[in-house]
Amino acid sequence: MKLWLIAFAFLGLSVLCCVAIAREGPKLPPVAPSTSGPVPTLEVGKRYHFKFPGADPQMGDVVEEQRGNWVKLKFKNGGDEVPWYTFWVNVNHAYYIRPEPR
Repeated sequence: MKLWLIAFAFLGLSVLCCVAIAREGPKLPPVAPSTSGPVPTLEVGKRYHFKFPGADPQMGDVVEEQRGNWVKLKFKNGGDEVPWYTFWVNVNHAYYIRPEPR
Protein backbone atom coordinates (compact mmCIF):
# COMPACT_ATOMS: atom_id res chain seq x y z
CA MET A 1 0.00 0.00 0.00
CA LYS A 2 2.81 2.42 0.86
CA LEU A 3 4.49 1.64 -2.44
CA TRP A 4 1.35 2.69 -4.37
CA LEU A 5 1.17 5.99 -2.45
CA ILE A 6 4.80 6.73 -3.22
CA ALA A 7 4.27 5.87 -6.91
CA PHE A 8 1.19 8.12 -7.21
CA ALA A 9 2.98 10.97 -5.40
CA PHE A 10 5.94 10.67 -7.76
CA LEU A 11 3.64 10.57 -10.79
CA GLY A 12 1.72 13.64 -9.56
CA LEU A 13 4.93 15.63 -9.01
CA SER A 14 6.19 14.62 -12.46
CA VAL A 15 2.99 15.87 -14.09
CA LEU A 16 3.17 19.19 -12.18
CA CYS A 17 6.79 19.69 -13.25
CA CYS A 18 5.93 19.01 -16.90
CA VAL A 19 3.06 21.51 -16.78
CA ALA A 20 5.30 24.17 -15.19
CA ILE A 21 8.00 23.67 -17.84
CA ALA A 22 5.45 23.80 -20.66
CA ARG A 23 4.07 27.14 -19.42
CA GLU A 24 7.48 28.83 -19.70
CA GLY A 25 7.38 28.63 -23.49
CA PRO A 26 10.22 28.09 -25.91
CA LYS A 27 13.66 29.40 -25.14
CA LEU A 28 15.21 31.65 -27.78
CA PRO A 29 18.78 30.89 -28.81
CA PRO A 30 21.41 33.41 -27.76
CA VAL A 31 22.45 36.02 -30.29
CA ALA A 32 25.77 35.25 -31.93
CA PRO A 33 28.36 38.03 -31.68
CA SER A 34 29.33 39.72 -34.93
CA THR A 35 33.05 39.05 -34.57
CA SER A 36 35.25 36.72 -32.63
CA GLY A 37 37.78 39.48 -32.08
CA PRO A 38 37.69 42.78 -30.22
CA VAL A 39 34.74 45.17 -30.28
CA PRO A 40 34.90 47.53 -33.30
CA THR A 41 35.58 51.17 -32.48
CA LEU A 42 32.95 53.50 -33.93
CA GLU A 43 33.65 57.20 -34.45
CA VAL A 44 31.25 59.90 -33.27
CA GLY A 45 29.47 61.69 -36.12
CA LYS A 46 30.06 58.91 -38.67
CA ARG A 47 27.29 56.89 -40.30
CA TYR A 48 27.37 53.09 -40.26
CA HIS A 49 25.24 50.28 -41.70
CA PHE A 50 24.01 47.76 -39.09
CA LYS A 51 22.22 44.43 -39.29
CA PHE A 52 20.60 43.23 -36.06
CA PRO A 53 18.76 39.91 -35.55
CA GLY A 54 15.12 40.07 -36.62
CA ALA A 55 15.45 43.49 -38.28
CA ASP A 56 16.17 44.85 -41.73
CA PRO A 57 19.60 46.43 -42.31
CA GLN A 58 19.64 49.97 -40.95
CA MET A 59 21.78 53.06 -41.17
CA GLY A 60 22.67 54.95 -38.01
CA ASP A 61 24.81 57.88 -36.89
CA VAL A 62 27.01 57.53 -33.81
CA VAL A 63 25.88 60.19 -31.33
CA GLU A 64 28.13 59.63 -28.28
CA GLU A 65 31.44 57.99 -27.44
CA GLN A 66 31.36 54.23 -27.27
CA ARG A 67 31.19 52.75 -23.75
CA GLY A 68 32.57 49.23 -23.92
CA ASN A 69 30.24 47.22 -26.16
CA TRP A 70 27.53 49.91 -26.06
CA VAL A 71 27.15 52.84 -28.44
CA LYS A 72 24.45 55.49 -28.77
CA LEU A 73 23.04 55.59 -32.31
CA LYS A 74 20.53 57.77 -34.11
CA PHE A 75 18.35 55.76 -36.53
CA LYS A 76 15.77 56.81 -39.07
CA ASN A 77 13.12 54.29 -40.09
CA GLY A 78 11.41 55.50 -43.24
CA GLY A 79 11.25 58.62 -45.38
CA ASP A 80 11.96 62.26 -44.63
CA GLU A 81 8.75 62.77 -42.62
CA VAL A 82 9.72 60.07 -40.08
CA PRO A 83 11.57 61.35 -36.98
CA TRP A 84 15.00 60.13 -35.91
CA TYR A 85 15.19 57.70 -32.99
CA THR A 86 18.11 57.49 -30.58
CA PHE A 87 19.02 54.19 -28.90
CA TRP A 88 21.84 52.60 -26.97
CA VAL A 89 22.75 49.36 -28.74
CA ASN A 90 25.19 46.55 -27.97
CA VAL A 91 27.50 46.24 -30.97
CA ASN A 92 28.17 42.58 -30.16
CA HIS A 93 24.56 41.80 -31.14
CA ALA A 94 24.97 43.15 -34.67
CA TYR A 95 25.55 40.62 -37.45
CA TYR A 96 27.65 43.23 -39.24
CA ILE A 97 28.72 46.87 -38.91
CA ARG A 98 30.00 48.65 -42.02
CA PRO A 99 30.99 52.28 -42.40
CA GLU A 100 29.06 54.22 -45.02
CA PRO A 101 31.31 54.93 -48.00
CA ARG A 102 31.79 58.62 -48.67
